[in-house]
Amino acid sequence: MRIYGVGECCPFSVVVLVFYIEAVLKGYSLSPVPQNPELRKELEEKSLDELTAMLVELKEKNHSVMHNKTDVDSCQRAIRAIEIETYNLTKANGRATMPTD
Repeated sequence: MRIYGVGECCPFSVVVLVFYIEAVLKGYSLSPVPQNPELRKELEEKSLDELTAMLVELKEKNHSVMHNKTDVDSCQRAIRAIEIETYNLTKANGRATMPTD
């Protein structure tokens, strides 16, 4: 493990800073989405391919697009993304907005 000195920063800090700056400049607005234990239980036995297909369908219903592939890196991430899209579909007034460009 490397210890960084004064004036140095670790690569992770740079990545976080870049994402923060992008969020501020592009005006990302993320609303908190509560966990849905019932939905998670229903999805836990599905494959990543099945979850990905469900997520794509939900995003189409929400007039959204898959802006990155990290939502489907793992079943856990895909389930959380489905949870968020399901929430956004039912709570359209509190919807998270993400620029697509």
